[in-house]
Amino acid sequence: MSIARNHAGWSSIKRALRNTLCVLCFFGVSTQIAVAKDEILPADFFATQQLSATSSMLVSADFLDVDNNTSIVTATGNVRMSTEGYLVAAERAEYNQDTGKVILTGSVAVRDPDGQQYIAERAELFGGFKQGFLKSLVFETPEGLRLNAADAEFQSTTKMILGDASLTPCGNCIDSKGRQIGWRIKAAKVVRDTEEKTIYFTSGTLEIAGIPVAYLPWLALPDPSLTDFEDILRTSVSYSPKKGVAIKYPGFVWHNPSLGLTISPEFYSRQGILGEVNWRKTFGNVNYAADAWGIYQLDPTAYAGGLGDRGFRGGFQVRANTTFADGWTVGGQYTAFTDRSFLPDYDKGNREGSFAVQTVYTTKLSADSFVDARVEYRQGLSDGGAAVEARQGQILPQIIGHNVTDLPDGNGQILLDGKLINIVRTDDSSSTIGGVEYVDGFSGSKTHLMMQAAWRNEWTLPGGILIAPYLGLRGDVAQYSDASTHASAPSASLSHSATPIAALDVSWPFVADAEGATHYFTPRLQVVSRGGPTSPGITNEDAQSFVFDDSNLFSFNRFSGIDRQESGTRASLGFTYHADLDDGRWFDVTIGQSYQIGGTNGATTANPNQTGIGSGVNDGASHIVLAAKGAPWTGFEVGTKLLIDPIDASIDRAAVAAKYAQELFSVGMDYAYQSADMAPGASASRQEVGGNVSVSITDYWTISADARYNLSTNKMGSYGVSVGYDDQYTAGSVYYRPKGVDGFKGDLVGFKLKLKMLADVGYDHTLQ
Repeated sequence: MSIARNHAGWSSIKRALRNTLCVLCFFGVSTQIAVAKDEILPADFFATQQLSATSSMLVSADFLDVDNNTSIVTATGNVRMSTEGYLVAAERAEYNQDTGKVILTGSVAVRDPDGQQYIAERAELFGGFKQGFLKSLVFETPEGLRLNAADAEFQSTTKMILGDASLTPCGNCIDSKGRQIGWRIKAAKVVRDTEEKTIYFTSGTLEIAGIPVAYLPWLALPDPSLTDFEDILRTSVSYSPKKGVAIKYPGFVWHNPSLGLTISPEFYSRQGILGEVNWRKTFGNVNYAADAWGIYQLDPTAYAGGLGDRGFRGGFQVRANTTFADGWTVGGQYTAFTDRSFLPDYDKGNREGSFAVQTVYTTKLSADSFVDARVEYRQGLSDGGAAVEARQGQILPQIIGHNVTDLPDGNGQILLDGKLINIVRTDDSSSTIGGVEYVDGFSGSKTHLMMQAAWRNEWTLPGGILIAPYLGLRGDVAQYSDASTHASAPSASLSHSATPIAALDVSWPFVADAEGATHYFTPRLQVVSRGGPTSPGITNEDAQSFVFDDSNLFSFNRFSGIDRQESGTRASLGFTYHADLDDGRWFDVTIGQSYQIGGTNGATTANPNQTGIGSGVNDGASHIVLAAKGAPWTGFEVGTKLLIDPIDASIDRAAVAAKYAQELFSVGMDYAYQSADMAPGASASRQEVGGNVSVSITDYWTISADARYNLSTNKMGSYGVSVGYDDQYTAGSVYYRPKGVDGFKGDLVGFKLKLKMLADVGYDHTLQ
């Protein structure tokens, strides 16, 4: 018999239940880890139980008894309770109205409002429900983090003591073949302190794939309920000749959803202790972050002759950002340091290559528009950072905007684009290849404003022919303040120009269904006419890349920025072919060519940057671009890109890559070639071949090798071997790179170990 009723005793049990839920939810954490391979409860365990989302208590049981002599209220048999979004199941619930003790026994199970589940054999609460014991506790997040304990005692609402406990990232960590995977920490005693935001392990051991690898007399870890595990600083080990062996340990101080403070000392065998403080704070919708580092080096002579040859070294970095309701995001970053080499020497801070970027920005992205405005100043890092910074163009400022408006009644779209950029550079920046100079930028100040408006549409004619017209007008205003003494530098000037643009794109897609395959074939013709100068920006700061291939065969302007543009009239002709076979095989082919019909060809115009020269976009007929890729059989993929000279059918640029993979092994090969004609100043062609192979020893163990060889110089570029293990929860490798490759002065040996959510360990050593 099933009953559901209200009783005076149940109001007390209701209060006790809420505290029971708080105790069981003590381990209610949320982490981003791989899905566990097993579950502590069936997925539909609570599916039929009625849920109460309010403070009203829903109770059902086979039997309900109230003993007035002992003041004990007892529910037995399929006990089900729900209040405030919680679901509870047990075989028996007992509440003593005199002592205030509540006992849940027999397959105790709880699901909280977040969907996390807990099971125990017995839960016993007393002392105003702020103290108690639990037997055979098992807690598991939906993602698979599991903590088991033979018994659990909570002494307050902030501290729980577990006996004979274990922590795993993957449930029981047993794979489908019954083998141990992942890692496991076993401890005689575990204390979880939510005030200190830390979990302490006493007399513990670390197991990897079921094998004990380390004894842990004492260990403290950041509480996983505080944040995403990937955001928590993890224990790491590394080595470098100038710093020695380094051990980093995260000493967690405080963290909650709106505030985080982490102190992480790093111990270097040669340089001493480096202190690191990471602070995070959220005020409303504004996020702040600050990182600070400092060390008094024990052996600064390790950096003799460099900026690091000093006692105290350090730095800090602050960041802030906020997003408003209307979609605008505003943010910034500032970095300071004792010397330019500190950040790269100790691998600290957010850096972009060899620069620390000081920036203030605002952006907005919507379905039909985009705006990005920013100021960026790049500080050069390392010993030569000051000279690099002087040659670097500083963005002071840059504003980019784009908007698309759909016209009614299928009349096409209006496109608006704009960019304003001001570049300031202290020194000229250039390099020389084979006596040919490549100028990256001239000293001085350059401002360039570009605005463009266009209309486009697409019509479908009878027979499926697609016609896409395009009409646009671009305007440019540029000013250069001459500060350069370089012979190729332009004089100080102000220029303005207008560029009318007209284009027509015609394509005719065909689809053919054949036995066992579907074929798609599309011939395409595009004619583009552009007036205006080829260098509307006076100097070229943002359009120094020009690579002609299948990806931009039909682009209106193949230059990468606004300082250069294509001009004149040209036509592009090509076709694409795609095949899908019923057995899973597929093929893609694109081939085409561009023809300069009239006007100035911007790609062949002489310029200090050498941009476009040798690209294959010649006067008259361009080189032929060809791209092909496919999967001719299961597990095998191959692709190639070619740039072919139409005069003698010679190949001026080629890239070929292939990969074959099956359950037991995988192998890959690639080849790259570029003729000397493609790069002004180059005296010889460039050729390189590379390969890699990986062989599976067992389900999780692999042996891998890779190599690259320069065919132009007949020298080995790099090669090495490694042995790796990866079960998704524990991953590690041991590797070897021989002397003389990749710039190493000696044989390099090392290992890497990653324990999901727990630690990243790496160690490299160079054998002289």
